[in-house]
Amino acid sequence: MGNRILTTAVLLIIVAGTFSCKDWFADLFEDEAYTLTREDYTGQEIRTDGYYYSYYKSGSDLVGVTIFYRNGVVIDGTGGRSLSEFDEVFSNGTFYNNNKNNKDIWGIFKVVNNEVMIERAIADGLMHRLAFIDYGKILNDTTIHIYKNKESYGNDVTTVKDDTLHFKQFSPKPDSTNVFIK
Repeated sequence: MGNRILTTAVLLIIVAGTFSCKDWFADLFEDEAYTLTREDYTGQEIRTDGYYYSYYKSGSDLVGVTIFYRNGVVIDGTGGRSLSEFDEVFSNGTFYNNNKNNKDIWGIFKVVNNEVMIERAIADGLMHRLAFIDYGKILNDTTIHIYKNKESYGNDVTTVKDDTLHFKQFSPKPDSTNVFIK
């Protein structure tokens, strides 16, 4: 009888402790929220009738793509294909179907004073995503120079970048509808 009471008491303490730590556990697994708010883009500084691309390295035909939408949504952080391969997967719908549930590529952008800020929540390799902002200088409506990446919260980590995005007019772009950006 004594062991049964002791076991019950220990289980009650464990259950009570677990519920009291519920917020701590939620924070551990919850993705960081965006610091930018989605707003319709009505400017002319960048183009939205296609996509921007940057080469992974000199001499390679593999690119990464960034797609800006008039509704303030951006697809960014995807790559590893040639321009013609991207055109094909954009046209046939494969890209959207394979990525509509991939939170890592969806984000918000904002243009202020000839600079673009692109915020995404990126998996940190553990249990949740950290919010980061890429900062880019708009050189003209077809060229953007991404010069730094900064954590949106916390320890103020900034990384120097040197990526040039070039514009390619293209239609149809993948749909911007997703469950991550409201």
